[in-house]
Formats: sequence, structure tokens, C-alpha cells
Amino acid sequence: DSPRSPYTPALRACIPSLVRTPGGTMRCGQDDFHRVAAAKASVATALQGEALLPLQRAAASSGIDVAELGISELRHFVYRDHASNQYVAPGLAGQLAASCEHILTLYHDVHAHAHAVQPPHRVVYSSSGRGAALFLNTADYALYLALGPLCTKPAAMAASQRVLHWLKAERPAVLLEKQLAWP
Repeated sequence: DSPRSPYTPALRACIPSLVRTPGGTMRCGQDDFHRVAAAKASVATALQGEALLPLQRAAASSGIDVAELGISELRHFVYRDHASNQYVAPGLAGQLAASCEHILTLYHDVHAHAHAVQPPHRVVYSSSGRGAALFLNTADYALYLALGPLCTKPAAMAASQRVLHWLKAERPAVLLEKQLAWP
């Protein structure tokens, strides 16, 4: 096992050796269904109580605070790295939790508009009385921004450049760039 393995010794003990392979893939035969089901139950039991709290906290908060980026118009963003197929987005907590549906609707609208033609548009800006959204799509990434209702397209483009600059500086902290070791 690698010292960087995401599994604790207790979790590793729950996974039967018949399903673990050196490459970290899972394999089993038809007759192993009940043993794998028991392993799943063991892992679920091991994750009960205090062992589950750090995972729940991590899922509830992405650790990214949009306010720390210093972009007054920015409400939320979603960044997708095409090469690694990973997403980066701040959590939807506080005031944003109440407007989650609105933000997702903004993202859906700009995505639908961008992909309504072939090839898809690279830049789509949309504004309504409740907010503005910007979608940027390049060979390397896709970026969605949810912005305040008074944000103009030039201000949205400037905000996107600041988000991209921040992402470039924080890339090792927000994207998994090294392959994880599995038991």
C-alpha cells in the first residue's frame, strides 16, 4: 500500500482481497456477489459516526469562498478542466443556497444557447433582471460565471480573467493532478 492511500487501515480491512488488484481495480466473479455486498456493508459501518464527519464537512464546503477572490460582481462559478475532467466550484451556502435554482437556471440557459449550434459558441453572455451569466469554452476548459444583475459583458469578461488567473495560481490546491494511490 502507498503511504498516500486515501483508505485508512480500517477501511482497507473491510475490502476483501479477492476484489483488490495491484492496479487498484475491482474484480470479482459471479459467485462473489455476497462477499462484495458484505464488504460494502463493512465499509458503510466503518464510515459511521466520527469517521464520516470529515467527509460530510468536505462535501458541504468546497473550501472556496467567492468573496476571497475580490470580484464584487461574482456570485458563483463552475470551472471544468477538459484534460482531467475535473470540476471546481465554490459551495452554495448562505445566501447562495436560496438562489441555487436561479444560478443553475442561468448556467443551463447559457449552456443551451452555446450548444444550440454546431460548432458550439465559445462565448455566451446572458443578462436578466435577476442576474447575469457568462460561459467560456476553450479546448482546455469550460467556465460558467453567475454574476450580479447589473454586470455588463465587459465586466463579466474581466471577472472571468480574474477567476482564471486565480485558478491558475491555485491549480495544485483545487485540482487533483497526481494519480491517487489505491489499495
